[in-house]
Amino acid sequence: MKRNKGETAKFIYGICLSVLTAVVTTAFIVQVWAIYRSSASDPFTVAVVSKKFSQIALPVWLWIVAIVGGGVLSYVFPEQEERPKAFVETKLALTRLKNRLPQEGEGWEELQKHSRVRTVVWSVCAALCAVSLTVSLVYLFDLDYTAAFKTEFYKTHVEAEKFVKIFPWVLGAFAVCVGACVYETYSVKKETQRAKALLAENAKKGIKPVAKEEQAGWLKRLQKKFAFVYTEKFILGVRISLAVVGVVFVVVGIVNGGMADVLTKAVNLCKQCIGLG
Repeated sequence: MKRNKGETAKFIYGICLSVLTAVVTTAFIVQVWAIYRSSASDPFTVAVVSKKFSQIALPVWLWIVAIVGGGVLSYVFPEQEERPKAFVETKLALTRLKNRLPQEGEGWEELQKHSRVRTVVWSVCAALCAVSLTVSLVYLFDLDYTAAFKTEFYKTHVEAEKFVKIFPWVLGAFAVCVGACVYETYSVKKETQRAKALLAENAKKGIKPVAKEEQAGWLKRLQKKFAFVYTEKFILGVRISLAVVGVVFVVVGIVNGGMADVLTKAVNLCKQCIGLG
């Protein structure tokens, strides 16, 4: 299906805005990190912060202009009304197709191969995430940890060094999970196409689809068992109960002096951190 000019323009705009957002976010994090690592006794002064953030003013302004441009683009190329399409869960559709196929022969083995490969991919993904989590926890909960980076900053900020060291592991685990999700989508799509092709081949050969009763999924069985949860009376009862619990906690907080503590902290926050008053 070919895109028209409006769809193409919005597609290119989306890519550009995503890249620009990533650049601005990275620049912001780098500048905050630079301020935090500053050798000055009080790095978070108006002069230092203004100087650091003025260095990334250009990409920030470009990002703001791009957001405004998105509104203009939506006005120039308004969304075309389309009939809503029924959502069909991809794996559920694949299961229905496979239930109509004979569970034997070369074609069925080819379909099962896709399923087995997906299982292996997710097993490897889980193992790598477990390794990443283990290493990260070892770094974070090591009470006898000493700074390994021989810099004055890390000697006085051991927690910062820990986070720097676990960041590659966390990023690696995230990348592995994204890769597994991408492969899952690709594999299910290929398996669905092959299942449709096998059904078409069987139809040409005069082989009728296998008639099977679809078993209700665990979610549907659970919903049927707890159908009372979806009634209006039950929902109303839950709302009233939550409101009563909220009122009780508010009253208890007022009685034990919690409201005064919150007010004092709010006043101190405004006067000391933000600088109001």
